Amino acid sequence: MNIWKALGISPTTDKKVIKKAYAAKTKEIHPEEKPEEFKQLYEAYQAALGYAAFVLKAHPPENDAAVTGETTENAVETTEENREILSYFAEYQEKQRQCVDAFIRCWNVYKNSCNSPKILEWWKEYLASENFQDIRYHSQVLHLLTEETVQQNAYMSNEIKKLLWDAYDFREEEEAADQGALQILWKSLHPDRIRRQKKERKQQIFRGAVIVVMLLFCAWGAYVIGKGEVLLPVIIALLYYTKKLIEDMRE
Repeated sequence: MNIWKALGISPTTDKKVIKKAYAAKTKEIHPEEKPEEFKQLYEAYQAALGYAAFVLKAHPPENDAAVTGETTENAVETTEENREILSYFAEYQEKQRQCVDAFIRCWNVYKNSCNSPKILEWWKEYLASENFQDIRYHSQVLHLLTEETVQQNAYMSNEIKKLLWDAYDFREEEEAADQGALQILWKSLHPDRIRRQKKERKQQIFRGAVIVVMLLFCAWGAYVIGKGEVLLPVIIALLYYTKKLIEDMRE
């Protein structure tokens, strides 16, 4: 990482210039909105201060009272600022960890009930909440959701996929810039994919219905002609495919 590029200044030993550049950048990069970028900015800031301190130690300025006093004041100020930022990061990371753990627990408990109107309404409120929005790009959350959506598990209804699509502010015509999990999630939740899945589901139900009707006809024919040895396996097959058809219609 180029610390000076991150701060937007040329190499310098002037701590005032470094602090001014850092302060300006913190207005553009908020720690809650872009925690990783803010962390990199803070690391660049610390590295720049370290560079300035090293150079000034190797080539100290004139040792007058004014310079010494200013240097001591800057050192105290920097130390206090470091403590505040480190304390903030510790609290923020703990909060994120708790929110991620809560999301994973809720997902594992409620994922099999996503077709329930009450559960679906709960997910709608939760995915729009600040707690989820703060962790939606967390690696653990993205990893879990990409695994679930790619596997095409039956419990994940199209309704919950639509809620996830909205929660990530995805756009149909704008592919996610991230080449990793976020892009996979975009493809898995894309409305075109869901429309294809609906079509395939209808075709699957239609094929199941045709098989059940054919088996009913075969069972009736076997009964009419008195072929008992044929009737039993046909009835077993009929019960099996009827059960599958009912399950497909429920999903």
